[in-house]
Amino acid sequence: MSRLTTPSRKPPEAKDELVKWLNKWTFDRFVTLAFNSAASGNGLSYESDRQYQFLRKKLRLWDAFMNRALLGTNWQKTSDQLFCFYFLEKANVNPHWHGLIRFFSNDEDEISRQADIFDTRAQQLWVKLVPSGTVDIQPIDLQLSVVEYVAKSVPFGVNWDRFIVADEFGKG
Repeated sequence: MSRLTTPSRKPPEAKDELVKWLNKWTFDRFVTLAFNSAASGNGLSYESDRQYQFLRKKLRLWDAFMNRALLGTNWQKTSDQLFCFYFLEKANVNPHWHGLIRFFSNDEDEISRQADIFDTRAQQLWVKLVPSGTVDIQPIDLQLSVVEYVAKSVPFGVNWDRFIVADEFGKG
C-alpha cells in the first residue's frame, strides 16, 4: 500500500494546530490550481508516489515561473520570493492544489505590483504546464476562513502527507 492510501488519520487537533500555525502569517492570495483531465491522461494512478511526483513537479514549475514573472531572470539569486503553502486535495479523483500565497514586500506599491502580475500571469503559466488546467485566484479578506478551508482534510492521511511548506522548493 502506498503512502497515499495508508489509512493514517491524524487527530482533529492536528488541523487546529495547523490552522493556528498558518495564521502566524498574513497571506495575500488564495489560489486553486486544477489539473482537470491532464493528470489522468498519463496512465498513472493518483494513489502512487509516482503520480504524486508528477503533480508536485507541475506545481514546482509553476511556482518557479511565478517567481520569475515577479522577479525576473535572476529570481533564484534573491531571498525575496513568494512565501507559499500548498495543499493537495482530492488526489484520487480530481487532483488540485490549494495555495496560500504571501507576497514578499511590506511596501504597498510593491505588493500592488506583485498582485497585478500574479493575477495576470497565474492562469497563463499554469495552462502552459497543464493545458487542460484551470486557476482560481481570490484575494484573502477573511484569512481564518481560508486557512480553515485548506486545512479541512488534514486529519486524513492523504492530505497530511501531501502538503508543501514555504521554501520547500528551495531558492535555487
